[in-house]
Amino acid sequence: MEIKSHYYNYYGVKGRYNPQEKQKTSWEKLYTPITERIEGNNHNPENDVYKAYLKLEERYYTLGEANRAKYSNYEDLKQALSQKYFSVDSPFQKYTSEQRRAMYDNELSMSAFGYATNINDPLITDPVHAPSDEEQQDYNRKMVNSQLQNILSQNGIDLKGADIQFIISPNDYHLKIMGLDDENLKLKIENLLNQNDNSKELFFHILQSLRVWQFNFKEGVIEKYRATSEFARLTGLDLGTFHQDGVNFTDKNGQNALEIYKNALEDSSIPPEFRGFAYESFKNLLESFRELDFSKIPELNLQIGYKDGVLYDLEHSHIAKLDLNA
Repeated sequence: MEIKSHYYNYYGVKGRYNPQEKQKTSWEKLYTPITERIEGNNHNPENDVYKAYLKLEERYYTLGEANRAKYSNYEDLKQALSQKYFSVDSPFQKYTSEQRRAMYDNELSMSAFGYATNINDPLITDPVHAPSDEEQQDYNRKMVNSQLQNILSQNGIDLKGADIQFIISPNDYHLKIMGLDDENLKLKIENLLNQNDNSKELFFHILQSLRVWQFNFKEGVIEKYRATSEFARLTGLDLGTFHQDGVNFTDKNGQNALEIYKNALEDSSIPPEFRGFAYESFKNLLESFRELDFSKIPELNLQIGYKDGVLYDLEHSHIAKLDLNA
């Protein structure tokens, strides 16, 4: 089935993403198979959720077009749809309140933003079984294996018989290879994987694998990664170079990291209505180090093995929490 809908803020609703041009909807992006690069989070288009979204697309796309032609502003649209689904003489009274809310949400969202994803809609008659974490990760690993193999084969690289390890830094997502004697080949593969966000996406895939298999991280490891990467993303600075005094981090000039982050937020492209949340989230991350020595928390260096076209998980003892009951 051809997907016709696109995300767009048709009525310029404040607080909603407002792109200059129509874009693929987030759910279509999520389920579009990637082949030419590594994608850390792949979703199977054969699952029930995707099929449900397609049904909603088929039902509400033309309704959305008609509504945009009929209603010139968002408030009129909401009022009309509220009357349609919730009034005492609504033709949809036979449905439950949850079902009517879903129909309202889907028609409003398709009309105003170009997508419909509330699967409580009575249009969806079959049970929708979301994949388990394990099923999702199995599919994800299969896709990442295929993506990695495509990159190698398209560049004339055959690693048959080789057993190598990919090691990725959390700070810049730089990937290095261990276990390959051919230095020229090693550099060629590293160059390929250190471009187009391949190493970054492989990092996320490894991290997701650890979470699915309930890996027990040492205290502060994930928080340090999140704080460091978020601070670098917004300010371009390395939080690891700041001096820690409890929850306060200062540079050599005495500038406070939280204040630097706050000022960077004001100059960022993040919508003003979301900056307060971003600030509080970063502040909470710093407060999580109150009883910890930031400099002694291990870096989230991740690694994964690769043999005969298949990735395999490796131990991460350097970031594992010691099991005192073992």
